[in-house]
Amino acid sequence: MTLPDIPILSTAIAIVISWALYALFCSYILEAWVQIKADRGRFMKNYMYQQLMDNVNGINWADGIYSHGTIDLLSRDPKKPSNDISPKLFAETLIEVVGSSHLVQSGIVSFKGPPTAYQSPLLRSFKYATLILNTSDVISLFRQGMNSAEVKASKDINGNINEAEIHNYLVGYFENWFTEFTQRLTLWYKKKTRETLFYLGTIVAIFINVDSLQLFDFYNNSPTAVAGVTRFYKANPNWGSDTVSNTQLNLLASTLDSLVKETKLPVGFQHSVFKDKTFQQHVKSNWWLGALKFLGILISGFAASFGAPFWFDLLKKATSKP
Repeated sequence: MTLPDIPILSTAIAIVISWALYALFCSYILEAWVQIKADRGRFMKNYMYQQLMDNVNGINWADGIYSHGTIDLLSRDPKKPSNDISPKLFAETLIEVVGSSHLVQSGIVSFKGPPTAYQSPLLRSFKYATLILNTSDVISLFRQGMNSAEVKASKDINGNINEAEIHNYLVGYFENWFTEFTQRLTLWYKKKTRETLFYLGTIVAIFINVDSLQLFDFYNNSPTAVAGVTRFYKANPNWGSDTVSNTQLNLLASTLDSLVKETKLPVGFQHSVFKDKTFQQHVKSNWWLGALKFLGILISGFAASFGAPFWFDLLKKATSKP
């Protein structure tokens, strides 16, 4: 006898399958919305503006980066910024934006320190930026990058530093910074996505009656429904493996609707609290029923927040043979 053959465990597996499919459905809805609104690009731009805000010097370097042609051309709509910025493109754009800024170019004219010896206008302007601008967290980052590049670059027998190497090291320094930034950004975005999925899952569950407590009771008293849901999972083991599209969302909605009709699951708008007159009457006389309904819906929202991959991985481990 395997674990799925034990009645209580087969019921639990049916619940997990339901959570996996529901999480997938909510993820598809969210992903479709994210693509329409370019939410990932907006998220990156927002944090970039926070990271590169230089209050001491009264400038936001991210503004120059996003208005620069090489970055601006990545998106046709300024309200939908691209999140597909390569580390090298970011680094090269940042160096050019800083050096060519009006703040730096006007400061060079009145700079009373020793002139820089760089022949490259790009390096010369960026070096001046590290000398002219007031100290801040962002300027400290620029100075560290420049100092690191100068230390690493080689010199010829006359003591002249290799400017090509300085440029490459400087680009590499900011590439590493951007890579680390995007890694942190990915973690922040995942946290945001989980929160959004929880709220979305809860709201959708209210409208289509995805009540986990009610589902558990239903499965516990309906072996036929358990068998039908389990059979559906075994016949469709690869749901959620690809990125979302409108076709996939429509296909999933149609397939789940067929599954609900086949197993007679108490799911759908016709079963929601807005349509179920009997439930509404019972709640008026027994508030506890409403509290249980709310708890069951919250559990479904919580399950959706974990995402479909989590539940499908759990299913694979639970149903795989030792």
